[in-house]
Amino acid sequence: MKKPDPKKLSIEFDKKQYEALMRALQITSSVYDILSDMVDERFDAPADELGDLESWVLAKAGEFGMANIIEIFEGKNVLKDDATDRYTDDLTAYEEWAFWDVFAHKLADREMARRQKKDGAPNLSLEELLDLHIELEEKYEKEFDEHGLDHVEIKED
Repeated sequence: MKKPDPKKLSIEFDKKQYEALMRALQITSSVYDILSDMVDERFDAPADELGDLESWVLAKAGEFGMANIIEIFEGKNVLKDDATDRYTDDLTAYEEWAFWDVFAHKLADREMARRQKKDGAPNLSLEELLDLHIELEEKYEKEFDEHGLDHVEIKED
């Protein structure tokens, strides 16, 4: 008995939507490639699936007069370096923002934990704790805006 073909979805894009899809796939594929290479092998399958999807989508670039930004690498359609750079600049901007945001958040967490250890559990409502955390994050964000990492030091034990 022959299995029925899986259902397929057809979507129509205009050129602007196609370019947005390419940007989203390039950024997402970049993230999963990094996760696969640097973090854990459990990201290998999603990275491969996204790479295959990206190659398939990029194969359609000629339909929008954009074949000049595509090349074949190891049997797959990929963006040429200049197009990749345009899209990954967006990812780099996000990574820069995320670094400072997470760093400030983690330092605020640490400061709250130190205060709790030193002073005992404060009798604050959840809203007051959240306000304190935001206040601490803003303190660190201001510091980083003004000085970057210049005032960050690692203490030797």
